[in-house]
Amino acid sequence: MNKQVTFEIKIDGKIQTSFSTEGEQKENQLIFSDDKEHVYRFLIKDEEVYLYRTGSEELVLVFRLAEKSGGTLKAEGFEFVMNVYTNRLDVSEHQLYLDYDLLDGNKKESNHRLLVKWN
Repeated sequence: MNKQVTFEIKIDGKIQTSFSTEGEQKENQLIFSDDKEHVYRFLIKDEEVYLYRTGSEELVLVFRLAEKSGGTLKAEGFEFVMNVYTNRLDVSEHQLYLDYDLLDGNKKESNHRLLVKWN
């Protein structure tokens, strides 16, 4: 089903990316793309959210509330392992909100707040 999607991510309180676009909702997945030809796919499960982003860079992240989890970023022939700690994970019928810290080992490197709305 086609949806209007609004996406915003803040890193340490500053907006890094913000856009609106057309997207598609299929069961527990939301799929949309940005103007840089990145395709975002959010897979929303009961206790966790998966973010897959493909394009010039490939990103896979898993979010579990109050847990350390991780993923990978592939860019320019390199692959980086990423670790995150999810402070807040809120999912409703038309919105996803994630507040998570990017970690270096157990040390917080930056705070990320991601908001996706669709209708």
